[in-house]
Amino acid sequence: MKVVLVICALVMSLVLASPALSRSTEYSGMPTNQLYDLVQHIGDVPTLDWPVLAGEWDKRVAEMTPEEKERYGLPHPRKPVQEKKYG
Repeated sequence: MKVVLVICALVMSLVLASPALSRSTEYSGMPTNQLYDLVQHIGDVPTLDWPVLAGEWDKRVAEMTPEEKERYGLPHPRKPVQEKKYG
């Protein structure tokens, strides 16, 4: 009986989670200028898409020519995350 309940719980969690997971936008086919606009207005992008969007943008930046980087005002070096030291 416990096995049946566990299986039911897993199935329900997958059913409930699948709509949220499937809403992620496919950014790889998007033109770079449109992707740039989204990066500039990240607050308008669903939170679940942020890692996907950032990954695609980082991939594009790595492949850009110097002229393309200049067009988009790059490089914008990311500020390194500084750990807070206590004590």
